[in-house]
Amino acid sequence: MTRVAAIVPAAGRGERLGSRTPKPLVLIGGVPLVVYTLRQVLRIHPFSQILVPVEPDAVVRMKALLNKHGLRRVEVLAGGVMRAESVRNGFDRILPSTELVAIHDLARPFVTAGDMAGLVKAAQASGAALLAQKAVATVKETDASGRFVKRTLDRNRIYLAQTPQVFRTAVLRKAYDKVGARYRDFTDEAGLVEAAGNKIRIVPGHAINFKITTPDDLVMARLIARGR
Repeated sequence: MTRVAAIVPAAGRGERLGSRTPKPLVLIGGVPLVVYTLRQVLRIHPFSQILVPVEPDAVVRMKALLNKHGLRRVEVLAGGVMRAESVRNGFDRILPSTELVAIHDLARPFVTAGDMAGLVKAAQASGAALLAQKAVATVKETDASGRFVKRTLDRNRIYLAQTPQVFRTAVLRKAYDKVGARYRDFTDEAGLVEAAGNKIRIVPGHAINFKITTPDDLVMARLIARGR
């Protein structure tokens, strides 16, 4: 079986969530988000490694929390100031035999096994793949002020990036080597790999794989988790 490592950065504070509780610790389904998401990650694929970069001063506490909830397979490590740095720290810890690496947002707790299987197949074939949801609403681009429509985009060519994003280990490593310190400028690793000259295969994603970013998202996630 192809050896696939998963990196799930969990160092974010979640300012846009409007919660005093750090995002990894907000409750969903009666457990902290980090626990809920990692349980789902364990369900969707037999990963050879699951690496969770967290804030450096939270490593001991996070290990204790995950052990309490039976998540002893998960490797907790110190992340960086930025998400990109946390992912890079995790990437530097993957085993040499790892063929593919999957990077997943902690704040997307409802990813499915079917989506993960599609990503692995696509990444094996093309070297890089990401989940992305096709735009269903009319998409408007604004002017610099953000107050007026500049033009209407063709939504048939617009996809909203999701995670997981899966890469051949060699492809991601070469991308890091090629862009150097500029890797911190990218908001996701698909953008980094694209900038290094690689094509990214799109695997159609689903609305259920939304990212918990705002208070409304958290309400929706809790309702879904309660229903499950």
